[in-house]
Formats: sequence, C-alpha cells, structure tokens
Amino acid sequence: YSQNGEDGVLLFILRKLMGMKRLEGLNYFEFGAENGAEVNTRLLRERYGVRGLMVDGDYENLNINLRRAFVTAENIGEIMHWIQRKDYVWTENERSGGALMEKIAVDIISLDIDRNDYWVLKSMLEGGVLKVEDVKVVILEYNSHLEPKLGAISVPYAPMKKWDGKSSYFGASLTAFVELLAPYGFVLYHCESHGVNAFFLNKRFVSDGPRGEIKKIWKEANFYG
Repeated sequence: YSQNGEDGVLLFILRKLMGMKRLEGLNYFEFGAENGAEVNTRLLRERYGVRGLMVDGDYENLNINLRRAFVTAENIGEIMHWIQRKDYVWTENERSGGALMEKIAVDIISLDIDRNDYWVLKSMLEGGVLKVEDVKVVILEYNSHLEPKLGAISVPYAPMKKWDGKSSYFGASLTAFVELLAPYGFVLYHCESHGVNAFFLNKRFVSDGPRGEIKKIWKEANFYG
C-alpha cells in the first residue's frame, strides 16, 4: 500500500526490532496522505487494527479518517490535538485553538508535505503539545538531492508555499533531520531505496538500537522511473 515498501519496513520495526506482538493499541498521524490510497500506515490500519488520523491539503475521506487541512508550523499543534477526540470530529472550538491543553501521546508520525517538513517537525518537537518521549517511529520525506556532506540544509520557512512539483527545491537534507531529532533520543535507522523516506527510531523502544552512519544509510534520489 505504500510508495516504496515503507509499510513493510514499519511493520518490521514494530514487530521485530521493538518486539510488539499486538499492534491494535497503537496510533498514528500521517501528514501528506493525498487520497489515502498509497500511504505508510494503511497496512497497519486495514490489517492490524491500528487507529489514527491522516491529513492532506487537498483530500478528505471521513471513512478512513482522512481530513483536509493545510499544515503549517503554526497550526500543527491544533491538528494533532484533534485525534484525542474519540469520534475524530473537529469542532469549531478546536479549530480556533480553544482546546489545546494536554500533551498528546502518539506512536507513529509520518510527515511528507513536500516543502516545510523540517519546520513543521521542529514545531511538533518544540511546541509542547506532543509527548515526544512516547513517539516510537518517525517517518520523514527528506531531500535526497542534498548529500550528507553538504550538512544540515532546509528551504526557508514559507507557510503558504508549496513544492513546484518538478524542481529539487523542497524540504530538508537528511543531515538536518538527524540533527533535529538527535536531542530527543531518535536515531536514523533506514532510508528506502528510492531516496524518498527516512525512518527514525526512539532509542527508548529498541533494546539494541541502530548505530548506522548517515553516509551509509542515505540513499540518493532515484524516483524518476
């Protein structure tokens, strides 16, 4: 169901590396889901009973908890808070920020919004809404045109701008995400072969955590056919 086998990698991480025999109690946020057909969490939802919320700027399908919203660094806290409602209904009070109180516990975060990923993730980590210590896996789209030797690079934050759909001017380098997540206890585990998505694991949930070097795990861009 995923673009490049990410759902299989995620299942391996949860069941083998983290030793989870039952997955029904887990939950997720997936941002940048398009119509929900080809996403990283669909396998978990349909075959293993994992619940969660998908968000996309253009699509909505309430049957699969796919909500339409344009994600920014400013509103990401509100959007994450909506998942706490049992019925997943977004009230106007919540939309206006009137109910952002408790920190949210979520197991899996997948972020692929094509441009401002670094800044939205930074807001998630620093905004005080998320129980960062409870997050087990973070899946991120990185800009694989930017080699690790170039260091931590991201496009400037522009909340209303989108990727133009053809250039390599989007997102952030893998190194930028490694450096952003490291202080929170996350380590880089895997990049799929097309150089689109990277997997980061919370060391609290892996007994013998991965120690791979970024230059060995990074995959160059290979998504044009």
